[in-house]
Amino acid sequence: MSEQLTFGFYKQLQCQPMDLAYIAGLFDGEGSICIAKAKPRGGRKSPHYTLAINITNTNMEVLEWTQSLFGGSINRKEGVNKPCFSWYCSALKAEHFLMSILPFLKIKKGRAKIALGYRRWVDSLVLPSGRGRRWSNDVIAKKEEFRQRIKVLNH
Repeated sequence: MSEQLTFGFYKQLQCQPMDLAYIAGLFDGEGSICIAKAKPRGGRKSPHYTLAINITNTNMEVLEWTQSLFGGSINRKEGVNKPCFSWYCSALKAEHFLMSILPFLKIKKGRAKIALGYRRWVDSLVLPSGRGRRWSNDVIAKKEEFRQRIKVLNH
């Protein structure tokens, strides 16, 4: 029997708490969290920041299972001895993934809390309007601060 967990997004997540604990352990060992920064493009005047997470592993099956629960995409990478695969998701899907596994994280719990704080803060912002829109320097500085806090913990 599966415990149903609802997060109010594109579908209901159905799995056992033990499954989330397993995924959290996998993520603690093989995953990463970052706030990616991209140069302005498409008429934007400000850099674009987004929460991004991934898990890299040589076992495609476990990544496909994770993808079936949380969405995202899987890319093939060439490993030293055999191919490896990387499951990736960003923004809202990454937020929901981290919310789901947070109680079970050990190593990356601090980074996950910072990332979730970033998403809550971003969700509270009002988008600038008009052509050539630009975030204020204070908003850009705060986004960069969140990015650097996670970056420091990753090293």
